[in-house]
Amino acid sequence: MKATSALVSAGYLAASPESPSLAVSLRTLELFYAMRLFKPNFSVEAFAKTTCHLYAIPYRRSYRTALSDTFDVYLAILWKVNTRLSAELGHNTPDYCALNSCLPCAYELEGEPPLKFSRMVIVDGNNSLKRMDGVGKREVADTRVFGESDYYLSEEFVNTFANKVPARRSQSKTAIEDSKEGFGAPEEHGDPTNGDPDPKICECANNWKAAAADGEKKMWEAFHESGYFAMACWHGFVLWVADMIRSGELKIPTCYGSKSTQGFWSCVDIGYDIGCSFSSTIRSSLLGSEFEQKGCRTCLASITRYMSPHRHRIFIDLFLQQWDCEKYQNLTTMLHNNYIQALDILEFKLPAFKADLQALNLTEGDIDTYLNDEQRHLSTLGSETSEDLHAVAYIELLRKYREINTSYENASTSFCLHTPSDYQFLSDAALYNINLSESRKTETRRRFLLEQRDKVLFEIPHDREYKDAMEYLNTRKYRQALEHLQKLVVQQLFELHQDEPFQHRIQDAHTYSEHPSTRSQAIRNAVKSYNTAASALTPPRDTLDWAKVLHFAFLDQFNILKDTRHSVFDQPWAKPVNRSLMKQHHRIQHAREEIVHCNIGIRRLHTSIVDEGKHFNAVLERLTDSPMLGPVSDYIHRRQAVNRLLLARIHQTYDLPGFTGNPSPGNKRARLIQMCLSPAHML
Repeated sequence: MKATSALVSAGYLAASPESPSLAVSLRTLELFYAMRLFKPNFSVEAFAKTTCHLYAIPYRRSYRTALSDTFDVYLAILWKVNTRLSAELGHNTPDYCALNSCLPCAYELEGEPPLKFSRMVIVDGNNSLKRMDGVGKREVADTRVFGESDYYLSEEFVNTFANKVPARRSQSKTAIEDSKEGFGAPEEHGDPTNGDPDPKICECANNWKAAAADGEKKMWEAFHESGYFAMACWHGFVLWVADMIRSGELKIPTCYGSKSTQGFWSCVDIGYDIGCSFSSTIRSSLLGSEFEQKGCRTCLASITRYMSPHRHRIFIDLFLQQWDCEKYQNLTTMLHNNYIQALDILEFKLPAFKADLQALNLTEGDIDTYLNDEQRHLSTLGSETSEDLHAVAYIELLRKYREINTSYENASTSFCLHTPSDYQFLSDAALYNINLSESRKTETRRRFLLEQRDKVLFEIPHDREYKDAMEYLNTRKYRQALEHLQKLVVQQLFELHQDEPFQHRIQDAHTYSEHPSTRSQAIRNAVKSYNTAASALTPPRDTLDWAKVLHFAFLDQFNILKDTRHSVFDQPWAKPVNRSLMKQHHRIQHAREEIVHCNIGIRRLHTSIVDEGKHFNAVLERLTDSPMLGPVSDYIHRRQAVNRLLLARIHQTYDLPGFTGNPSPGNKRARLIQMCLSPAHML
């Protein structure tokens, strides 16, 4: 150990604690550490070869092993130093990063206007950060567990939510196959939670990979960690992450919901790409009763794949630390640019919007009404009235009855004409004496019932209600195919309006067909199903050409939608001029909201920097004779350099013409928590 200590004093770290034969410079390890911060997928072997090349030394595999081992020791030393540094600065409280990393979210001040949501966060999974499991009976030699991270939730905590949500009854294989034959195979997208009892939501959630039962996910056998699940605030700071260990995402967002209800925040808005299903999942979990009682509403990859669990986590944690550092440094740039964009919208878009409203004799309340009407239309799209469903059920049962009755009469005729081989014939006199009276009664009753039945079966097809129901039944499949196609086209148009560069290429059908959206194939299948149903009608309806559907940029170009039960062409919100006004109205509303958020966030950040400077001075004064003075001073020096950059941009924002916030720092408000959780919105 004396040799190892002597090497460290000289600026080298030994590759082994006993009788070291190779050592790596601390400057070299520091360089590799800095490179890994900004290039996380830069491998140990690549750096070892680079170093050998610079020193004109032939590369050996032992150099890579030595560099990897010494870098592990170097990171362990850094963790010890950072742990003591956090203790000196008061950053060692549980969940410190989640509660304090984003200052515009967390640093609440006295006298600031209330926000609808105190925090807006998003959750989602990442299945590229997998880690291979051991092959066969082979065990991983490195059994260390990295538990010092402030980002990672422990496996024990996450597992408390496993198997606590009642699973939906799985569909049979036949049912799944039938659903695929309907209007195109379901699309495969990202990752959701377990499903909702609402059949419409179930149909949506079934299209997501992580919604499948764990037994249906074949990849779990090869990977121990199938990815990780993260929560981040709307400024981009990572709050928590958790490994998905041989499972999907069902239990992890539920444990995030548990964290949110443990007194951390007040009103929280949680965004999730399958939020429609997550709302019912969380109600069905252990948190369901707690949410109801508190009045909550539910309105890097390949480089880590073959690592040990310890290294897998530690390198991801390093990446998350650097991610948050860069987000902090760019925080004022984001707020400043958002402020400028919001001011531009209010200065240039608002007057034109008001002029358009006046020219069309409309008000902002009319635009809000159009939005509500559109939402109602999309929520009822594809639905049928109870009267129509009852009529269809009646007609189908009647058809089934007629078919069964015909089969019954054929079977009865065959039975009457068949004479068993062991039948014993009786004399006419005996048969007559025994059955004469019974036969007459039975025959009379049979003829009466037969006449009544024939009368009913003859009159029903001529009844007006029957004809109406038959006509509805004949067009039902056609309209179902058409409305399914309409739904897909609407969803595709939403995607196109969010993809500005792609809108300039919308007229090119070949380019459109190459759009990387799997919905394109679904629309192709829906067009095929529609054409089949349209051709079966009397008279047949016009069919659609796939190439023409590709050119539709607005619903009013989709003239065949006039044939749907939920026609949109007579709706004010479907007119292009009104839709343009609705989009402008949205942008103006959100610009006003953004200015309020920026005013609050910038002042919180300004106040936190001022308060942090006072705290740093007190810490440095207290550590005058402490060995921790060096690391703490280095941290404060780097942090204050970033803070000076942030303050310069903050004052630039204060000087903007149109700035409406308070340009002076405030006073931090004591935390008073009253729990409320927002709807799990779909992203």
